[in-house]
Amino acid sequence: MHIFDCIKLVEKNAEKAHRYTAKLEELYQQSDFESLLSTVERGLSSISLLHLSQRELLLSLYEVFPSFPKNIERIEFNALQISVKFVEQFRFPVYQITLPYLIPNKRERKAALKNAITDSVNTAVWRFCKENNIVPFQRSTVIFVSSYEGENLNVDNDNKESSVILNGLIGRFIRDDRASVCNTIYYSKKIEAGAKTDIFITDTDYDIEVYSYIKS
Repeated sequence: MHIFDCIKLVEKNAEKAHRYTAKLEELYQQSDFESLLSTVERGLSSISLLHLSQRELLLSLYEVFPSFPKNIERIEFNALQISVKFVEQFRFPVYQITLPYLIPNKRERKAALKNAITDSVNTAVWRFCKENNIVPFQRSTVIFVSSYEGENLNVDNDNKESSVILNGLIGRFIRDDRASVCNTIYYSKKIEAGAKTDIFITDTDYDIEVYSYIKS
């Protein structure tokens, strides 16, 4: 894409994201929490589009100016704040990925958001596994934990778009996402503020112990 076209697309997506943001305080003051929630969801989708258009602009600049340092991985990793770590409480390997947002539902047509999540998880997991020489579990269990605030929110775990996460784990933490070699468990809980998704990955032989730890 031409640099000028990239800049215009960034401008368009930034304006759209600003419109959603400007509406939030008004909806909160009106106690219209249903509209507030949907506006935040649409705003997140628009910010994802803005992120992708900014990324496209940066890649275009790298092509035009090949001598520029390539910092895109560091920029994305820091901006998206996705963390991957060992869970040290256990005597066996357990890995935890934390995303500072709830993953979308299957029924939501938000391809840009889902692609952004997949790309960001791929980058974070690839870096962690490379640095720590991680070998995929032969049989694994992946536990999705949705944490959120507010009594009026309802996290529909049965419809969670877990495939966008599992795709980033194949060949790194898990062999495959087929049911014969990978189990998935969903759990939700309330926290004091914000929203996040934690993903725990372990050997299937130990998943009950890890699940009990999460629920405690």
